[in-house]
Amino acid sequence: MKLKYLVYLLLSLFFVAQPIRTGFCSYTETETFTTGKDWIQKMSKGEKFISVYAPMILLHRYGINFRKTPNEYAQTLDRVLLENPYLEKEEAANIFASTVYAYEPESRPAFKIMQMEFEQENLKPTLLIHPRSQSEVKDSVEK
Repeated sequence: MKLKYLVYLLLSLFFVAQPIRTGFCSYTETETFTTGKDWIQKMSKGEKFISVYAPMILLHRYGINFRKTPNEYAQTLDRVLLENPYLEKEEAANIFASTVYAYEPESRPAFKIMQMEFEQENLKPTLLIHPRSQSEVKDSVEK
């Protein structure tokens, strides 16, 4: 009976010590944002799709209509990062937003509204996104 508990104790110590020894704790403290360097060196097509799709959802709710699919934007970001290696330290979502802003001028009014709302901290804790129609975006910029 004592041998059984001794085996359980040793196994539990082994399973607790294993993640600590392999660096599990240090891994959880690392940065979680995807940088341009990660984009080029480490990410698969599926990971790139998800990294583009998440900001697309947010930006679309602010009234930005996209010309391309997430996969096409992933390819565009590949080209942008190859042509601009100094962006490797930037977050991939920021690079994506900058790319949309630069190549799709019709989206700029919605970006301005988004910027103003963030600056005014006009965000509700329960609803962080304010859906905007294209006509609403155009009207607010003209004022």
